[in-house]
Amino acid sequence: MLTDINIYSSNLPNIPFMKKCYSLGFFLFIGLFPLLAQIIKPVFHLDASSGINQTNGLIMEWIDPITNIKASQDLVANQPSFINSSIGGKPSIRFNGSSSFMNMASVFPVNKDYTLVVVCKANGPSNNIVGGTSRTLWMAGATSPKILHNADFNNQVNSSIDPGYDPAIIIAQYNNSTQKGRFYINGSFADSSYCPTNLDSTIYLCAYGGLYYFNGDISEIYLYNYFLNQNDRIKLEDALKAKYKIIQPPKPDSTFTTIPSNYQFYPRDNNNEAVVNISGNLFQKGFDSIKYKLFRNNVIVGTTSNYLNYNPNKSASFSYQGKIKAELANYSVEVYVKNKSKDSLIARSTNLVCGDVFIITGQSNSIFGGNTYTNEFCRTFGKNYSSNKNDTLWTIASAVGNGGGPDICAWGMELSRLLIENYKLPICILNGGVGGTTIQQHQRDDINPSAPVNIYGSLLFRALKSNLALAAKAIFWYQGESNGSNMYFENFKSLYQDWKLDYPNVQKTYVVQIHHGCGSGDHAALREILRKLPETFSDIEVLSTNGLSGHDGCHYTQAGYLTLAKNIFPIVQKDFYNAMDQDDIHAPDVKQAYYSKKDFSEIALVFGPKITHLILPKDTLLNGINVRLKDYFAFDNQWKSVKNLRVNKDSLFIELITPKQFKLIQYLPEVNYLDFNAVYEGPYLLNNNNIGGLSFANVPIKTEIPTAIDFDKDIKTEEFYIYPNPSKMQDKMFLSLGENNLSEDILLNIYNNLGEKVFSKEISILTQSLNKIEINFNKNIPGMYY
Repeated sequence: MLTDINIYSSNLPNIPFMKKCYSLGFFLFIGLFPLLAQIIKPVFHLDASSGINQTNGLIMEWIDPITNIKASQDLVANQPSFINSSIGGKPSIRFNGSSSFMNMASVFPVNKDYTLVVVCKANGPSNNIVGGTSRTLWMAGATSPKILHNADFNNQVNSSIDPGYDPAIIIAQYNNSTQKGRFYINGSFADSSYCPTNLDSTIYLCAYGGLYYFNGDISEIYLYNYFLNQNDRIKLEDALKAKYKIIQPPKPDSTFTTIPSNYQFYPRDNNNEAVVNISGNLFQKGFDSIKYKLFRNNVIVGTTSNYLNYNPNKSASFSYQGKIKAELANYSVEVYVKNKSKDSLIARSTNLVCGDVFIITGQSNSIFGGNTYTNEFCRTFGKNYSSNKNDTLWTIASAVGNGGGPDICAWGMELSRLLIENYKLPICILNGGVGGTTIQQHQRDDINPSAPVNIYGSLLFRALKSNLALAAKAIFWYQGESNGSNMYFENFKSLYQDWKLDYPNVQKTYVVQIHHGCGSGDHAALREILRKLPETFSDIEVLSTNGLSGHDGCHYTQAGYLTLAKNIFPIVQKDFYNAMDQDDIHAPDVKQAYYSKKDFSEIALVFGPKITHLILPKDTLLNGINVRLKDYFAFDNQWKSVKNLRVNKDSLFIELITPKQFKLIQYLPEVNYLDFNAVYEGPYLLNNNNIGGLSFANVPIKTEIPTAIDFDKDIKTEEFYIYPNPSKMQDKMFLSLGENNLSEDILLNIYNNLGEKVFSKEISILTQSLNKIEINFNKNIPGMYY
C-alpha cells in the first residue's frame, strides 16, 4: 500500500522532491533518517582551534575532523601562519596577502544553492577568501565582500556593509532558482542582487586560481550545499558572535549630530592631544541621565555622567568632550543612557587615535605600492581618487595596491613606519596620486573645488570631510613624467597657490625631481624647472631620485621606494620633529659654476645646501661599454668634453679635454645613455649618504672666479663679518668679531677650494682688538676661501 508522507524540516533545503516523498511501508521511512542527518550538516567545517597540522608555526593542513575534507599547502613559501590568539582571543589562520593560500578538494556546490559562512578579519586591503577558478567570495582589493560567479565581474553581489578591519561574520548565500546572492555581515542584512549560476567546483582557500590573495585572519569556515534558512542562520550567527566576542550595540535611541567613527584619526594640538566630541538629542523617554566611558587600550580611563533634561519637544540634548593623547594607543568611547533599572549602551566608537597628518599626491610614483607592511597606527580616510561621496571610511592604511582603496604608496608607508617607530606617534596619510596624469589634470576647479569629480576635488573632499585639511603639515609632490617643460612652472604655481588656499597650515612642500624615463617630453628642461622651484617658493625643498636602486625605466622596486623614504625621513625630522640639520641629508644642488683657471681648462661647480661632501662613483660596465660619469656633463650641448673629474668637499672640478670658453653646462642626459638605447641609471654624483645630486641643465658658467658675495653678499653672522668682500689682490681683508662677549682665545683657519690651509692665526681676546683683525692674502691667487 502506497502512503503519502510529507517530510518538513527547518533544516532542509528548498528542494521539491525532498519535501514530498512516496514510501513503501515503514522500513523506507526509517531509512530516511541517515539521509536527513547528512543534509543538515555542512559540506565541511574548518575551525582554527582544531585539525591543524603545522611546523614552526606554518600550516601544512587544516582538516575538518568530521568529513576529513582538508585545506593543504605543501610549499613552505605559500603556507599561512598559525595565530594562537586573534579574533575574540581565539586561534586563527593568518594569510599574508602576498603569497599564502591553501588547496582544497573540488566540493563547492555547482548548479545548486549554497551558504558560505566565514569568520575573518582583514588586516589590509584584501582579495579572495574562498575562491576557485571562476567563482569567489572576495574583497576586490578592499575590505567589502563580493560574490563572483563565472568570472562575470559585471554581475557581482556587493555587500552594502563594509566591515573594514574589524572582525566579521560574513554569510554569503546563493539561491540557484532565482539566481540571487545575498549577504549578511555580523547578523545584519547587507543587500542581495542577481548573479549567474555557479559552474565552478574548485576551491582555493584565500586565492583565486592560485593568485590574488587574502590579507587577514580566518578563524572558522562553514560551507553548506543549501540555502540556510533564517532560523538556523540566526542561531549560527548568535553562536559565532558569542564565541568570538563580536559586539553589536543595540540600535541607538538617539540622533547623534557628532560621534566618532571607528578608526577615526584626530590631529594633535599644541598640547599633544585631541578632543573627541559627541553630541545629539535623545528622543526616547524614561531615562534620567547619560553616561560616557573612555577607554585606552580597552582599559577604562574616564567616566562622565550628565542629567538629561527633556524639552517641550520631548527630546533631551547631550554633549561630551573627552581628550585623547597623541601616542601609540587605541582609544574607545561608549555612550549609555540610564534610569533606575536600566543601563543601555546606545553607541560605541573604537580604535580612535591622535597624531600628525601629511599629504602625498602626483602621478604613479606617488601611489605605486607593493609594500606589504601595515601598522594599526598608520591611518587614512576614504579611498584614493574616489568620486563616491560615500567613501568616507576611516581605515588602516595600505601600500599593497597601485591606487584605489586605502593605498598611500610604498614610500609613504615606509616614511610613516619610520615616524611611528621613532616618535611613537600615529600618522595619517591622505594620498591623491593617480598614475599617468599630467599636472593639468591636478588643477583645482575654482567653481566647485571640493567636488570629488576630479583629482584635486577628490583629495580635498576627503581632507574636508575628515576635518584634516587644516591639520596637514606638509605636501609631497611627485609628478612630471607625463609633462614637458612647456607651461609647467605656470601650472605648478597655480597648483601651489591653491594648496595654500585649501591647506593653509602646510608648512613645507617637498617636490621630488623626476627620474630619467617614463613618459615623454623635454624632461631635462622639466627637471631643471623642478630643481629651481625653491628660488620662487621659499618653503619648497627638492628631493632627488638619482641613485635610487631598482628603477625599471619608470617605477622602482620596493628597495628603491624604501630608500627614497629613508632619504626623506631625516629632512622631515628636521622640519617637524626638532631634529638637528645633519650633514648630507639634502640632495646636492649646484649653486655656482665658474672657470677655476684663467686658461679655461678647468670649471668648478660648488654644491649646497648646507654642508655637502661629494663622492665620485666608479665607472660602470653596461652592455659591454664602460660608462663614465665624466662623459655625462655637456657644455653648450657638447658631450664627452671632460678629461678628468675631482672633488673637494662641496666642489666638483671638471678638467676639460680642450680648454674652451663655454657658456652653459648640463648634468645628465635627456633620457637614455649616449652610446646605447637604455634609460640612464647611473653612475651618479653622490654625497656621503649616497643621495644623488639633482640633475641640472643650462646653468651659466661664469668666466671670473666668484667670491662669497655671489652667495651671501657679505659673510655676516652673529659672531663675525669679513670686509671688504670681495677684495682685490692688493687689498688687505679684515675680520670683525662684532659685539660678542667672548671668554676664550680664538684660532682662525682659512682654507682654499682644495682644502689646503692658507692662513692661520691665534687671537688672544686680552691683547687683540676685537673689531679689526687683519688678514693678509697678498701671497695667494684669486679664489674662494673658507
